[in-house]
Amino acid sequence: MKYIVDVPPHIAKRINSIISRGTYENLSQFAVTAFQNQLLLEETSKEILTDFVGTSTFETKSAIEQPKNETSSPVSISFVPDLIKTVSPPDNAKIPNECLWGQYNRIFPIKITLRVLANLLKENEKIELNILQSRAVQIAREIGLVLRKEDKKNRRKYGDMLSSALPVGRNVIKTEKRFISHFVGYCTRAGRIEGAPGALKLLNLFEENDGSCRVGITQSGLGFAAIPNPILDEENYNRTLSKEESSFYIKTVFDNLKREADLTLAVLNAVQGNKSSPSDLNNAITHFSRGWSQAMINTIRAGAISRLQELGLLCRQRKGTRVIYSLTEFGMETLHMYAKSQGGV
Repeated sequence: MKYIVDVPPHIAKRINSIISRGTYENLSQFAVTAFQNQLLLEETSKEILTDFVGTSTFETKSAIEQPKNETSSPVSISFVPDLIKTVSPPDNAKIPNECLWGQYNRIFPIKITLRVLANLLKENEKIELNILQSRAVQIAREIGLVLRKEDKKNRRKYGDMLSSALPVGRNVIKTEKRFISHFVGYCTRAGRIEGAPGALKLLNLFEENDGSCRVGITQSGLGFAAIPNPILDEENYNRTLSKEESSFYIKTVFDNLKREADLTLAVLNAVQGNKSSPSDLNNAITHFSRGWSQAMINTIRAGAISRLQELGLLCRQRKGTRVIYSLTEFGMETLHMYAKSQGGV
């Protein structure tokens, strides 16, 4: 649908300036984003927004109030765990019994989704999935834009950027759809749950008789959401996850996703054996293949490496054009603990 809108010259000039910086591809993207944000404000009461945004140093300011040289901060996300009702985890038949898809390449976006969900639930057991999708992607973009500035300031390269997988790309619509699909989730027509949080049993989706879909957080998801996070709770921009969060996530994988757990051990073992080149790692995970193409194997491997690095299990070092991976001390501890618990790998 098309609308014709008269825009005052001084506002049009500011809009064109923003578009020229590459934040949006065109005026249409800018307008759609503005409409979405205004709808959120109009459809949400002031009290709910205050509870959701919080009043800490993460609270955002309007463009008029924000000093030009002041770095904007991500939104504060806080909640009271004891007041939140949890739901049962999804049945195995409803989630992929497989290694995590390679596009689920980061864990911090999952953390944001669970924090947003916990805030929205309050005294409810479930909420509409589309509400979570809308709120989570908005908050993830606000946080991502702050982290992208930090990445540029610290000259972080691809693979080390804190803003990775957050919806901050120039094609706003595309990156937001990707975030929702991969890090929030949705129900297929067959009733299966897609997205990393569902696959990890951190949330569950429920189809209602009227055709809508509702979402609730599991006990495991609430536990993960409640752990203090360096960025969300401390404004510490050195890493996306604390060691406690990493340990919790790893235990969740080994408790709920056997093939992902086995893949994790296979990669850690390969790196420990100085076989960390792409071809060596592909060989290490090939036996997990269920008819995967070479492109799929590459994607699975890249996603696994990215997650393990974010968890603090692997570190990377460049040698010319090559990237060499090695186990961190935490990686060694994790490998020995879980390999032993599973009878060795």
